[in-house]
Amino acid sequence: VIEDTLEDGTAVKAENAVGGRSSFLLKTIEYKVFDVCADFRVHENTLDDLDYILTDILTIGMDKLESKLDSYTLNTSGDGSTSVIGIRTSGYFTAYDTTLRAGKVYSPNIVDVIKNAKLQANNQGKLVDTVIMNPNDIAEIESLKDLEANSVTLAGVKLDQAGNLAYIYGLRVVAKTEMTEGSLVVCKSDSVTFGVKSMADVRIGYDVTTDFSKGIKTIQLKSRVAVGIGSPLGIIYC
Repeated sequence: VIEDTLEDGTAVKAENAVGGRSSFLLKTIEYKVFDVCADFRVHENTLDDLDYILTDILTIGMDKLESKLDSYTLNTSGDGSTSVIGIRTSGYFTAYDTTLRAGKVYSPNIVDVIKNAKLQANNQGKLVDTVIMNPNDIAEIESLKDLEANSVTLAGVKLDQAGNLAYIYGLRVVAKTEMTEGSLVVCKSDSVTFGVKSMADVRIGYDVTTDFSKGIKTIQLKSRVAVGIGSPLGIIYC
């Protein structure tokens, strides 16, 4: 369910008077479950060291599954019917308002854009806490210099102890290679919600493309997940 409409009757109540009425109207939305799989082909003799192989497959396979889910959820085409919803699919986000505070910022840069995107969401009554960026764009901010080629630290930018960009105006910076360079999304950390039916089912069988006499087997790592997207007003896409 996502917030649809809020009735806010919060106010001072006089003694013996009726209090104001506040309510949430919730809309139920169905999100389909999708199977996301990673397959590995091995020789049956390799299964003699099954514990070792499964450890590697779970490590590598989970990384592949998580990366694939990132690519789906940060995509521009998934609609939730035949493929996982993409947070940048039309209708699931609000476009960045280029007119917001226009002319009020001298020589604006990407940090100013992020500040404005946060303000845009706040103006719609939506709290945001995260900015998702391509690592190359993050590196650009970390390497900003003035006209004399001196490194600069901008207002609102906070680095961690290792010198990496951590926060911009209170928004946690999340690096995702799946985000298109030159684009970013400002949202709440739970704007994308995963309903996990099963996270890492492991199945082993003879490979369907190879004669079974060759002893080639397929190990499949499968997740069953449904992905839900929050209110578009709280997802600002630049």
